Formats: sequence, structure tokens, C-alpha cells
Amino acid sequence: MKPIHDFQLPSRDVYGKWMLPMVEIFETIEGEGMYQGFPTVFVRSFHCNLRCTWCDTSYSYAPAKPAFKAAIDDIAAQAARFSSRHICFTGGEPLIHQQKSAALILALCAIEHVTDVHIETNGAIDLAPFARLREKDPMLAKKMRFVMDYNSRGLRRNGENDPEQLQLDRPAR
Repeated sequence: MKPIHDFQLPSRDVYGKWMLPMVEIFETIEGEGMYQGFPTVFVRSFHCNLRCTWCDTSYSYAPAKPAFKAAIDDIAAQAARFSSRHICFTGGEPLIHQQKSAALILALCAIEHVTDVHIETNGAIDLAPFARLREKDPMLAKKMRFVMDYNSRGLRRNGENDPEQLQLDRPAR
């Protein structure tokens, strides 16, 4: 895994216009994890760096095509229309867009009524710069967490899942 340096994000009026390929944004009941049973907004970005045989969202990476492209501000505004206090940022692999992913996480956490933004990641993208971003920002420290899909069937296959990432898979203190 190639380490990523810290993100140097511009102001919201700049990064809010950045475009991301998207699959869908919808509200449903969370079916797994610590908020299972709670209404949750799913923000599903397009692209993934893995091709796991057990993947249930193969429509979120090539050869499929993104359903739409949207500016970060528009994605956050669409997520904010729902009353859910929880957001699942998922994919594909939601962190694959690096700096744009970090900017979207900031925008989603800035939604006033949202109390939890969990990033459902495969663990093959370096989490360290995202964790450092969370440590530097009190709002992110309060709202942002990682949920790592670390399936033993794919464990370290082609260097994909990195066990050291698991130490970053918990809230900032």
C-alpha cells in the first residue's frame, strides 16, 4: 500500500464544487453494524480498487458506469434532505478518490442534524491521512468513524487488506 500524505484541502467554496462519480444516495434502515435498525442515508460513490468475489455492489465499479456525477455540495445537500442522523459513506471504495473523498467526508459531517458518518472501507486504501484529518478537527472527531470490511476470504490477497489499518478503525479520542 502506497502511503498518502496529509490532505491540504482548500476552502469549502472551492472543494464544494469538486465533482465525484456517484452510484446512488438513498435512505433506508441500516442492516448491519452498531447502528443496525436505525434509519441511515447511504452515499455510494463509484469506483473500487478490489474485485472481491463476495461483493454485493458490483454495479459500483467498472465495467459498470457511474449513475451520475455530482459536486460535493450537491451530494451533501441531497444527503441533508433526509432526516436520518446517520450516514454511511460507501462504494465501491469510498476513499479511492483521496482528497475528494476527504472533502466529501467534511461536507457530510458538517450537516447539522447528522451525528454519525461511518465510512465503509475495504481497508486497502491508506486510512492514516483520513484518521489524521479526523484527529485535527473536533467535528470530525465527534462524527466520523471507519467500518472496515475485512473479510478473511480476501485477507492480504494481492496485498489488498492491510492488518495495520485495523488500529485506525476506531474513533478518535
